[in-house]
Amino acid sequence: MTGQQIGYIRVSSFEQHPERQLDGIALDQSFIDKASGKDIDRPQLAALMTFARSGDTVVKTRNGGVNSETAARAAV
Repeated sequence: MTGQQIGYIRVSSFEQHPERQLDGIALDQSFIDKASGKDIDRPQLAALMTFARSGDTVVKTRNGGVNSETAARAAV
C-alpha cells in the first residue's frame, strides 16, 4: 500500500494565493497556514503532523512554489 501525498503551505498574507504554490502537484490532502514567518503558532502544521501516517509523503513549498532543489519532500 502506498501512502498519501500531503501538502503544506504557509503564506504570510491573505493577498497571497496558496493554491498556486502547489499547482500541478497531485495531493490527497493539503494544510494551509496564513501566518507571518516570525509567528510560531502553526495550527495547520500541527494538524498535518497528526494526520500523516507511515508511508505518506509531505510536500512543502518555499518562496511561492515547488522547486526540486528547495522543496522539502519527506517520507513520514
